[in-house]
Amino acid sequence: MLREQERVVTTFYSYEGLTLRETGGALNVTGGRVSQILRRALLHLRQVRAEDTGLYERAKAVLPSSRSMKPVVLPSAGFG
Repeated sequence: MLREQERVVTTFYSYEGLTLRETGGALNVTGGRVSQILRRALLHLRQVRAEDTGLYERAKAVLPSSRSMKPVVLPSAGFG
């Protein structure tokens, strides 16, 4: 899904809470370069999510709608 550098930058920035400058220091690149890599990674993830959403929408079109299914009636729990 993501390239190794994108995964590392995303992990350092999002999960470890490092700043762009700190992340760049760990990878021997500038904070500006980290920003570029992070932006590319986020765009890639958004694209993947959009593709997954498209698959979901296509599957929904094929599956029967919830309106055509009979409702399930659960027995009373005896409270009250």
